[in-house]
Amino acid sequence: FLGSGSLDLRILAQGGELATLLGLARVDPPFTLRGTLDGILTASGPLGDPKASLDLSLRDGRLGDHVIRAAAVRADLAGQAITLQRLRLEPEQGELLGVGRIDLRGQSEVEFGATGLNLDLLRPIFNIRRPLSGTLEFTLQLSGTLADPLVGLSVSAADGAIGSAGFDRLVVQAFYRSGQFNIENALLQEDRQKVRLTGSVPFDPARLRFDDARPMSLRLELVDSDLSVVGLLTDRAGLQYGLSKCCAAAAVVLWTFLARKRALAA
Repeated sequence: FLGSGSLDLRILAQGGELATLLGLARVDPPFTLRGTLDGILTASGPLGDPKASLDLSLRDGRLGDHVIRAAAVRADLAGQAITLQRLRLEPEQGELLGVGRIDLRGQSEVEFGATGLNLDLLRPIFNIRRPLSGTLEFTLQLSGTLADPLVGLSVSAADGAIGSAGFDRLVVQAFYRSGQFNIENALLQEDRQKVRLTGSVPFDPARLRFDDARPMSLRLELVDSDLSVVGLLTDRAGLQYGLSKCCAAAAVVLWTFLARKRALAA
């Protein structure tokens, strides 16, 4: 730091521990993150509007109980905006890529894409109790201001299972805005049986958790199905939303099921 209110900084990391650095930065993720870091950070210019560059790689990483073989990020800060030149994450299966621009004062545009990931990577991130399996692909796009972002999400998973219940295909189209996770269309399919889900659920992005203190609005529809396929959803619904809301969801499912039975009988 210089007497004129500017800085000229260079930090070199060799074999640094990710958990230690997160602790020093007072960052407490809701899931385990570990690994060994190598890279360089440079920063210069006035304290109110510095320029900075980060080139960092991670090896021997862990996300929850999953191995992260390698990760790398290259980003630059200038004019109160972070340009994400490259983000690459390589777990044991598949990869995740990211690129874009995060404006600390204005409009941001960032996109993340993943192919061939293990669906069980979501379990520690979202604190899901049942084991997951399957192949996951998704695209996540962030736009707007940091104070009121719009996040679009497109997800597909194949040949998977939630606990002991298997499914052939899972497709989700959704977006997040103003504290609400809005499900435009979600389809879960096992053989000919299908479950469709639409609606809105309160979500806390800082904690990566659904907010069970606020009301939700969901519509569940069975297509060529019996109630056994709902077992894919039951544990999580009960865990997140409590008995009364879970019973309301079960009533919707039961009504749909009985209506279908009556139509078949007619």
